[in-house]
Amino acid sequence: MQVLPTNAAKSLDQKIWLAFTAMAIGNKKLAAANALTYTVGRRQLAAMLIEAGHPPSGAIEAAGTIIAALDGIIYDAGIEPDYWTPSRQRRALRTLISGFFRKLPQ
Repeated sequence: MQVLPTNAAKSLDQKIWLAFTAMAIGNKKLAAANALTYTVGRRQLAAMLIEAGHPPSGAIEAAGTIIAALDGIIYDAGIEPDYWTPSRQRRALRTLISGFFRKLPQ
């Protein structure tokens, strides 16, 4: 769960990523780069899901759902860091992805 903003360095990384994403909304070149990043991320996560026992037929869709939920946690943690503590972020992500894995990695 290295992408969660659970420390100062990761929090800064995520703020920069969110700023880039916001800029991509109005810029076709940045939007294309952003879309490519998410496409690659969905493929990588889908491969991990399959390796963990998720059926291959729905792995890309499952990966997209997990990434969208993760983006929400990251966004909310940036807006409400006192509520979205590192432990709350981890618990929320585990709850969201628990149905996609036979056994959750520790």
